[in-house]
Amino acid sequence: MAWQTVLLQKQQGGLAIKDRRAHNTALILKLGNKVLSGLNNPMTNWFRGRYLKHTVQLLPRSSDTPTWKLIISQFNTLSAATQVTLGNGKTTLFWKDNWLHQRLQFTHPILFSFALDQDCTVDSQFTQNSWHVKLHPNLSYQAELELHSLMQILHRFSPIPETPDTRVLLHPAPKFSTSNAYQLLTYHGNRWNPTEYVWIHTIPQNCKIFLWLAF
Repeated sequence: MAWQTVLLQKQQGGLAIKDRRAHNTALILKLGNKVLSGLNNPMTNWFRGRYLKHTVQLLPRSSDTPTWKLIISQFNTLSAATQVTLGNGKTTLFWKDNWLHQRLQFTHPILFSFALDQDCTVDSQFTQNSWHVKLHPNLSYQAELELHSLMQILHRFSPIPETPDTRVLLHPAPKFSTSNAYQLLTYHGNRWNPTEYVWIHTIPQNCKIFLWLAF
């Protein structure tokens, strides 16, 4: 039996043996979520004070700690896997995070190409109680149309000072836990129908393995 099949969840026809690489990534994602979601403890406060003071620092530097380098190496995965509830907007990427129930880099791709800073935070685009999206001058006609569309969306939202941004998983459950993050990373989108019969708790383990191999 192929090892990749053995690693699948039981509902997907595997034996649910942990994929250590995926599990390690899930732990990194959980740590990154704690830092970005404003959890108040000495460790996350230190990371935010060091790396998130004015913007989300995503480019690794030689002075960065190994832990932070691991977090930013998985930032794209974390961003793609989560829905942001907007607080102060200091740890949410304006173009790349899912905070408007959409990612602006995909829904407004032409306007995104005109952004002065494609990794800017939501907070940096909101000044003096209004939205000021920082763009290169001389927008194209299509970019102007997308900007008009974006401003119609943005007028319904505004950052909430003193309230941290929070994130929930899009799948398989909103709660951000290592287990849920691991399931997301190893999800294959199919269910193996005999699983609820094969993995009945009263069946001895050696019989379960035999039945699984028989199928």
